[in-house]
Amino acid sequence: RRWQEGAVLAIACAGLVMLGWSFYEPYLPEVTHVAIASPKLAAPVRLVQISDLHCDPAIRLEARLPEIIAEEKPDLIVFTGDAINSREGEPVFKDCMRKLTAIAPVYGVDGNWEAWWFADMDVFAGTGVQKLNGEAVTLNIKKQPICLAGIGVTHERLVAQTVAKMQPEAYRIFLAHFPALIGDLAGKVDLHLAGDTHGGQACLPLLGPLVRIKRFDKVFYFSGLQSIGSTWLYVNRGIGMEGGHVPRVRFCCRPEITVIDLVPQP
Repeated sequence: RRWQEGAVLAIACAGLVMLGWSFYEPYLPEVTHVAIASPKLAAPVRLVQISDLHCDPAIRLEARLPEIIAEEKPDLIVFTGDAINSREGEPVFKDCMRKLTAIAPVYGVDGNWEAWWFADMDVFAGTGVQKLNGEAVTLNIKKQPICLAGIGVTHERLVAQTVAKMQPEAYRIFLAHFPALIGDLAGKVDLHLAGDTHGGQACLPLLGPLVRIKRFDKVFYFSGLQSIGSTWLYVNRGIGMEGGHVPRVRFCCRPEITVIDLVPQP
């Protein structure tokens, strides 16, 4: 009986610890470093990707992000959608973006929250961030062309014509919130950057990610670097957490800032 009581107490204590940690983990950002080689490059280019800030009125990591990113000395910063959880979170998001544009050029796309819930708002207005939605821009970084294009959610029909605008001789980076679009982009761009999945947001032993998002009849809950043919896909775990009435927790899935070093092929 004592053994049973002890086991129950131990499980209860472990549960409380895990619960407490899940509310603390959202304040522990992780900087992930990835290197991708390409014969198109003659000099290294450093790119920082952030995604899914899901800003609420209360500041979490938004005030610290610019300092963390500045330390990485990026040539380019990209944001792959889902800016806010509520209209009251817009000032928090915009203040963060303004500070990021003082570090390096910033480009972004709309996520599903912007497209579905806040379509009447332009969350990038007044921030200095260049929003991409069917556009392709060619940047000259270290005397080499880097072509950047993107689309927002609900504009998936623009994928093919947007890719067609990208210079094939340039290193081509495509921004879209949903990683499921890799099926349309594989073999047509060099790098596809996406978010949306939150990396599962809460990942339990044996059970795996609790948040498994289905888009276009496909479930994507992975994160990190994937190779699909000649195209690389990176799915960022995001900074914030799902909005609405969902508890603002993360477990074994820290907020992620991705530093991608694009380097010449050896």
